[in-house]
Amino acid sequence: MVVAEDRVVVHTREHSVVSSHVVLCTNGYVDHDVQEPSGAPVRLAADQRMTGRVAYMTAFVDEPRPPAAMSYIRNATIGGDTAYVYVTRRTYDRADDTVTLTCMGGPEYPFQEDTYDPNTPFPGTLLSAMDEQVRPFAQPTRPPGLPYDFQWHGLMGYNDSGIRVVGTHPRHPRLLYNLGCNGVGFLPSIYGGQRVARLLAGEDLPPSIFDPR
Repeated sequence: MVVAEDRVVVHTREHSVVSSHVVLCTNGYVDHDVQEPSGAPVRLAADQRMTGRVAYMTAFVDEPRPPAAMSYIRNATIGGDTAYVYVTRRTYDRADDTVTLTCMGGPEYPFQEDTYDPNTPFPGTLLSAMDEQVRPFAQPTRPPGLPYDFQWHGLMGYNDSGIRVVGTHPRHPRLLYNLGCNGVGFLPSIYGGQRVARLLAGEDLPPSIFDPR
């Protein structure tokens, strides 16, 4: 991606797209090359830069329950060795009915490009561990050992500050961000989307803790 004063050019494997603005809002932000026309890299402050983590999630169809998004820190002190886990619930429409889809995630591992393969099958041992350790948070009445309807893995974007990055790059106004999971990210992403939309609409917003630096 090349960010100029009058436009942004996004290069893919086969095509290029020219736009007035670009918003970076992908979780797996580990291989995006953002440059000025001179070739100089466009970066955020060190503690705002995204680093990838490989996250594993499973999901099962559940009885109708209210939607929710929850995270559980299982250490006495934040930063301990026990991974936090997270659970989300939402309505899930099937061909013949509507149910609740309960999703649960954790643990996560640092992204290493030379070892992570997105096509690798979900590890059975990890699925069993999540069924034992995370399932009681997601649905304590669900018996252990039942099959799961979905399981998947992929990249999540975190940063050292722990605070989502939302807004316009301070030196490149055509480049905007809505980045950073740092836990259950649904509500912050909705807030970020609204703030980005207002900025693109030309509103002059007051400074925010989420502003890119």
